[in-house]
Amino acid sequence: MKKRLLTTLAVLCLAVFAFAQAPQKMNYQALVKDANNNAVAMQAVGAQVTLLQGGEAVYTETHTATTDTNAILALEIGGGTVVSGTFADIDWSLGNYSLKVEIDPEGGNNYTLTSEQALLAVPYAFFADKNATAFSGDYNDLEGTPTIPTAPTVISAFENDANYIKKENQQLSVEGTTISINDGVGEVVNSVEMPAETITKPEGTATGDMLVWDAEANDWKALPADAEEGVKVLTIGENGVPAWVKEQEEPVTPPAELGTVIIKEHIVVDNAAVVACEVTADGGAEVTERGICYSTTNEEPTVDDETIKAEAAGVGEYDIDMTELAYATKYYVRAYATNEVGIAYSEVLDFTTPEEVIPDPEEMEVVAGEVSDVTRTNATVSATLKNGKDVTERGFIYSLYKNVTLKSHPTVVLIGSKVVEGTDDGEFTTTFDGLIQGAIYYVRGYVKAGEEVLYTSDMKVVMEDPEGLKDCGTVTDADGNEYRTVKLGEQCWMRENLHTTKYNDGTPISEFLPAGMVSGTVAEYTPDVVTYSGYGDTLTGDNAGYYYGFGFRFDPKGNMLCPTGWHVPTAQEFTTLFEYVNETYCGGSVAPAAYSTSKEVKINTNQSLYYPIVLPHYFGSNGFKNTNENTNATGFGWFYFGELNGNSSSSYYRTAQTYWEGMWTSTEVGSNLNCFIQHANGVYMSYVNETTKVGYGRVIRCVKDND
Repeated sequence: MKKRLLTTLAVLCLAVFAFAQAPQKMNYQALVKDANNNAVAMQAVGAQVTLLQGGEAVYTETHTATTDTNAILALEIGGGTVVSGTFADIDWSLGNYSLKVEIDPEGGNNYTLTSEQALLAVPYAFFADKNATAFSGDYNDLEGTPTIPTAPTVISAFENDANYIKKENQQLSVEGTTISINDGVGEVVNSVEMPAETITKPEGTATGDMLVWDAEANDWKALPADAEEGVKVLTIGENGVPAWVKEQEEPVTPPAELGTVIIKEHIVVDNAAVVACEVTADGGAEVTERGICYSTTNEEPTVDDETIKAEAAGVGEYDIDMTELAYATKYYVRAYATNEVGIAYSEVLDFTTPEEVIPDPEEMEVVAGEVSDVTRTNATVSATLKNGKDVTERGFIYSLYKNVTLKSHPTVVLIGSKVVEGTDDGEFTTTFDGLIQGAIYYVRGYVKAGEEVLYTSDMKVVMEDPEGLKDCGTVTDADGNEYRTVKLGEQCWMRENLHTTKYNDGTPISEFLPAGMVSGTVAEYTPDVVTYSGYGDTLTGDNAGYYYGFGFRFDPKGNMLCPTGWHVPTAQEFTTLFEYVNETYCGGSVAPAAYSTSKEVKINTNQSLYYPIVLPHYFGSNGFKNTNENTNATGFGWFYFGELNGNSSSSYYRTAQTYWEGMWTSTEVGSNLNCFIQHANGVYMSYVNETTKVGYGRVIRCVKDND
């Protein structure tokens, strides 16, 4: 990989003047270019200059200077801010000096550009200043000089032919390793021999020739100046040898490298594991494959061992499921990522699977089977009884909630049950009919044996959608929950109630029932673990959603409660929904009343208006029956789930059918009043202003923003 040298050094100009004290400074110039090879002109840059003797730093100083219009940086070495050492104390007689310059093109001290070159000749004035035998400027300090006669008092004696005064132009010269002073005629007055290894005389043939250190030969080699026309840049090749390269019009893309991949975390359950990985860098080339490789014998597995490939390539996070692993076995795992350069591996992860737990062959159990033959109104489910003992009954129960039992509320929670004839081991099945199209049900198989009741896990049954239903795809909240959608008129609605614990920017919702109610105490609860009063059921599932307190109807973080692109609906948006349903599905038989700010506005009291949208199966009184009239033809699926009473000392779902199902809107009516949509007995919708129920929890159904 090539490294570009981005500063071009000018020739250092050093001078020593006879009989004069040497100034403790050196001039330095450099052409400055940035990382994109652009000249940095008329810009303040930061520089750090270091003089090295035999590779060891003897003096360091910093500068802040401005480049000229040609991007030339000019410094006086010895005149900067001292970092270490003393310039005047440098012993130039030691020789073997080099100059290291570091530059920050941004003007600070983050030095990203570096140049180092040998001083090709000793700064003679400095050397003479430090050499004990050098000419001090005082004639009396010289050796071998003629005695100057005492000046005569007779003026005529000053004539040149009297040889009382001689004109002498002394000169300083260097030959090889010898520095000499002569009398201007040719006679050497004084000379000093320098150690041969401290001075290497540069040999070049053209202006711009430079020397390059050859570490193998332990000597300097010539780097001739490039004679070709055009702008050149000095480039360090992969072998470390500088060379002149013609400047590119476009920046040269650096060669690709291996990417970087890590294992972030993992979890082992029984004989399976999930490994969370991430490709953090692609190395400058597209990652075409990623996954994990693993082995039980190779402690540093490669792709030549067992592999599991991720579905997608590229940079970012990905999860790998490892299934059907051997029990009580140690596994070595590495994540890998492939690009055009090769394969990058993560650090090795090792874990050991647990011992296999073999069920007691004599222990009775009932296991969930399959869901099949699902239509808009029917579905078939199965379960299997193993090692049955004293079984008196077997069958299935179904609900809109998860984890219900035979002891759940018989009408509000437990929608229905079916007994299957027989008590023998083996598979048993049943078919439910009269179900609501587009609804989501949870079914559990069960067996009774004396006082004991065993249940299967929940089997999720998603009924076929109503004919002609249009949707807007799916939408996902910040917790990763996915919701189905339905398009009704020009509106797109969620088909399930919101159940997120985070705002759409990922910020956790700290409390679901904020303080501020008129009376009572807000009960503390987890929004997805709310029990039904008197029965102890934990009522969860896709249909139920979470209960959100009074403050959330206004979406306190500014339209961030619903997923991005969705919002808490206004009262007018609900009205538009009802008007569309009435006109499209009910023939417009009853025109909904216009929205107003009065205490209660009944949109319609005719049950037929709400059969396509409201699904309260279980209301047996007031003439409302669970019949096929409840078609849910709209697909909206507004089930009755009651409301959470936050003004009491406990949290519970409403039990009486005369209470309301509450669904917040974001519309406020009147001063300090709150407006929400709700229904009771599946009969009518109302806007109700309540100042006494701000501590209540109600569900939220999001609607999509206008495109």
